[in-house]
Amino acid sequence: MNNQSRLDMHKLSHRVLGFTLTELMVTLVVLSILVGIATPGMRSLLTKQQLNSNTHLMVSILAYARNEAVSRVVKVVICGTSDASTCNGSSDFSEGWLVFIDNDDDNLFSNGDELLKQGGGEEKSMHFALDNSDTFISFTDEGESTSVKKIELCTDDAGSNPNKSRSLTISMAGSSRISQGANCP
Repeated sequence: MNNQSRLDMHKLSHRVLGFTLTELMVTLVVLSILVGIATPGMRSLLTKQQLNSNTHLMVSILAYARNEAVSRVVKVVICGTSDASTCNGSSDFSEGWLVFIDNDDDNLFSNGDELLKQGGGEEKSMHFALDNSDTFISFTDEGESTSVKKIELCTDDAGSNPNKSRSLTISMAGSSRISQGANCP
């Protein structure tokens, strides 16, 4: 191969390696269109995943409280809290919740009661509330619920869309059942 051929090949290889400004702009426009199309779907997917995650968290809290009631042979109560130290006397569990052994049988966390677990309040775009203005969930030493309870879990934009809300029903036997849709505020 002569020097002229090598020089032509060298020039050709440099031209092929780069992008023109037009090619780069077209690529960016196509990419921005694809991102614009995918963003609403991604938001919906994240909201649904968050709802499912929080629903399963509540199921695990209920199972934990029921298990503790049976294994310790005591009454265990779950209540909403706004300060992580007392029951708020409200059906709203959005700001947090307490699980405790209710030694004085008043359904409120007070002196003499043993705190087992607390949490919640981290998720500001979710609403957790007991239906019918109930303020607590309790399990007897046999694992039974003192009454049928329903927890409504709603995203901020749930409205009447059943895909954005869940109902968690606690039976008298103490078991829980998840269903799609809830009475969201």
